Amino acid sequence: MIYSKERPWIKDRFFSEWGLMSLFLLAWGLYTFYPFKFSEGGISADGVTYAHISKNILLDGSPGWQGTWAAPFFSVLMAAVYPLVGNFVVAGMLVSKVMTALLPLAVYLLAKEVFNPRIGLFAAVLTAVHPHFTFISGMVEPEATYTTLQVFALWAMWRAFKSSGQRSVVSDQLVQNS
Repeated sequence: MIYSKERPWIKDRFFSEWGLMSLFLLAWGLYTFYPFKFSEGGISADGVTYAHISKNILLDGSPGWQGTWAAPFFSVLMAAVYPLVGNFVVAGMLVSKVMTALLPLAVYLLAKEVFNPRIGLFAAVLTAVHPHFTFISGMVEPEATYTTLQVFALWAMWRAFKSSGQRSVVSDQLVQNS
C-alpha cells in the first residue's frame, strides 16, 4: 500500500504531480511504441481529406472546399505541426498521439471531480490501456482530438456546475451549441 498515516505526502504527491505525469508517460509510451497497424495500408480517405485541409490552410489560410465536409480544427493542428516534421501524415499521427496521451489526464480530472481520486486514477489507467485508444492513436483521424477536447469540456462544465450552480452549465451548453 502506497499510502500510510506515517507518509501522507505519498498520497498527495501521487495524486498530483507524480501520478499525473506517470499517467501521461504511460499513455505516451503505449501510444508511441504500439505498432502502427493502420500505417501498413497507408492513409485512409478521411485522413487524406484532413491532410488536404491542412495543406490548404498553409497555402492560403482557408480550409478550401474540403473544409465544408469536415470540421477543420484537427487540420489546423496538423498544419501547426507540419513545419516541425515536414510530412502531413506524420503531423496527423503526432497530433493524434499527443491528444490520445492527454485523454487519460482528462478522464482522471473528470472522474476525480465526479467521484473521487481513486476512481479517477482507475478510470484514467483503463483509458490509457484501452485497445481502441491505442489503435486510434496512430491514425490520421480527428477522433482522439475531439474525444479529448469533449472530456476536457465536460470536466470544465462539471466544475462550473459545482462552483456556481446550474445557470453556468446552461450558459455553457448554449455557447457550445451555437
